[in-house]
Amino acid sequence: MPFPAPLRRFRSPPLARALAIACVVSLPALARPAAAAPLAALAPSSTLLAIQAAPAAHGFGGLATDLAALPLDAAGTTLRSVLDELQVAARGSGSDGRQAAWLLGAAAELLRPGGLAGDLRSACPALAGTPVPKPQDALLALSASGYAPLPAALLLVRVAPADEGAAQADVEALTGCFGNGGPLTQDGTALQPLSVGGQGLSLARVGNVVAIASRVDLLRSAVRLAHGSGEPSLAARLPASVPALGGDGVGVLVDTQSLAALLGALPGLGADPTSRAARSRVQAALRTVPLLAMRLAPEPDGLAMTSWTRVDPNGGDAALADLLRCQGCRARPSLLTPASAVAVEASPLRLQAWARYLSGLVRDVAAAGGTDVDPLAVLAQRTGLDLPRDLFPWLGEVATRVRLPAPAGTPEALLGAPARLTIVPVASAEAARSGLARLGPALAGLLARLPDSGTALGRLAPDRLLASRSERYRGVSITRIQFGPGTDLGVALIGSRLVLATPAAAMHAVVDTYRGGPTYFDGPLAAALRTAPADARAVAAADAAGSLRSSAAILRALSQPLAFGVQTALLAAHRGSAPEAAPPSLAALLTLTELPADALDAVAAHLGVARSWVAWQDGVVERHWRLPIQ
Repeated sequence: MPFPAPLRRFRSPPLARALAIACVVSLPALARPAAAAPLAALAPSSTLLAIQAAPAAHGFGGLATDLAALPLDAAGTTLRSVLDELQVAARGSGSDGRQAAWLLGAAAELLRPGGLAGDLRSACPALAGTPVPKPQDALLALSASGYAPLPAALLLVRVAPADEGAAQADVEALTGCFGNGGPLTQDGTALQPLSVGGQGLSLARVGNVVAIASRVDLLRSAVRLAHGSGEPSLAARLPASVPALGGDGVGVLVDTQSLAALLGALPGLGADPTSRAARSRVQAALRTVPLLAMRLAPEPDGLAMTSWTRVDPNGGDAALADLLRCQGCRARPSLLTPASAVAVEASPLRLQAWARYLSGLVRDVAAAGGTDVDPLAVLAQRTGLDLPRDLFPWLGEVATRVRLPAPAGTPEALLGAPARLTIVPVASAEAARSGLARLGPALAGLLARLPDSGTALGRLAPDRLLASRSERYRGVSITRIQFGPGTDLGVALIGSRLVLATPAAAMHAVVDTYRGGPTYFDGPLAAALRTAPADARAVAAADAAGSLRSSAAILRALSQPLAFGVQTALLAAHRGSAPEAAPPSLAALLTLTELPADALDAVAAHLGVARSWVAWQDGVVERHWRLPIQ
């Protein structure tokens, strides 16, 4: 059938069409899922990427109320008006302008009530009278294999059992509007081919699950699995220690082991020895990290996010496995961390191990092509940065990264940006001084190469591009390095710690702590940091509310100049011709430009101190993040 007129402007890819159809079938309302088999049990084992979503049992009533009170409708109306005005202006600017006008029109249409789903309903009037089923959960799977290397999409939406009739009514309506011939069958289930904008999709319903696929073989597989075929599925390949798919919230899974197999089956790769070696190393790395996953879900007292990195020491890259397992690693914040810190993270650094691993990878790939390359040696020869001699012997294995309020009078304080510290233990203060003395000129020479050699800056000697001077504060020597328009770095050896501070004035807070001032133990982050397990590999805590308020203050300061600039640009675009509609007023534009700041302030009022930690469990690196929400 011809492409429906209301959709003719939106020739979106098959995946977008599948999502639009799913919206019409079942997205307007959400229902809490009852206990049921995971949708991953209906996805093929060749799935490379899976995204699963389900409504949460826990809501944040106070936060939801405050967000609902924001002027979203008014801001949306103003944004659509701005896009409409820009579309009118772009139409008279040649072919590029017409293309821009099309994109602006598409964006404005998506912002209108109903969006793409509403446009699809207008293209298929039969949908207007059908009931709206409530989805319980949904899963999107992208699949590829050696015989079909181009990714194909399968979307599964489970509705409440009581809504099977409503889902069937929507399926029949879509078939009437977009059906492309008679249905196929699989195990007694009808598989309906659809044609939307000349692109083929397939649609089926098995019980209370609606399935849409961009390739019919994926739909057949889902139907067979739903009827208990026993063939491999995505769920059968998931370890119990990685519960990423299923349950409340949103989960994402990447099967890198299948990606490694696909990479080996693709034709045309690895025609020369260097390419074959590179592909082999990439495959080994993917097999060593065969699974990546993440889940974000509400809890009774906030949000929880967990990510999993599965590590297989027999995957083919033992050195990478060793780095990721990080056996014996246990990082805690440095005692030099000031009590005024608004965020602190302590994690393994292992700079030498990672540098040698990456250097070895490059050497192996180059050797396959008959070239002997040592990246660390090349770096030393070309820049003077001899890391194995001047850095690795004395640099510690744990880094503490800190954010704290910027000192008054610094550019960071004026912009509302935080000061930043990095604290690393050193094996020997004397070795560190000697190494830094050699690394300093090499870094200056490297910075001197950054400006274009044809400019005046490029003709200056390195020592004239940098301003380096020594200062003393409470008996501690601080080297202040300034470069370019805004780089201001402080470097100091304080006790047995190397400290880097931006801006340099932030070093004073560290020295005050060193001289007996309060540490992070006395600050607002201490309680959150103490909740980490004793065997955590890394820990972190952050004042989430404070960070959002700082960002909101910056956005609020920019809202009026932005609103005025948009209004001026719209008036200039229509100069010399009568506009089809008057540009929005300044008041309306301020409603739009102030909305991000208002939203951040509303969210900040309900947040507590975020905390995170990294642990090792059953062959998996687990990263946990918790954010309290009132």
